[in-house]
Amino acid sequence: MRTPKVGIREFRSGLAEFIAAATPVAITRHGHTVAYFIPTSAESEPDLVALKRASGSPEIAGPKGKGSGPRKAVAKRRLTQVKQDRKHG
Repeated sequence: MRTPKVGIREFRSGLAEFIAAATPVAITRHGHTVAYFIPTSAESEPDLVALKRASGSPEIAGPKGKGSGPRKAVAKRRLTQVKQDRKHG
């Protein structure tokens, strides 16, 4: 099964529908995949735990999408590093 692709503008305008759907979506910008949106629900808590383990990143935000202080700091450092890597390479 292929993941459906949508442009970032279409994704933004239809965000409520994508959240309500159970299907993951690949988000594209200028034809290139830039992100994946994987909707979750209260029943999918075990799936979220499995996703965290698979990513190797315990700092991923919880099921409500809210991080805590130390998690935000780690995410901010990672974002800064990614931006620097893109700038220099």
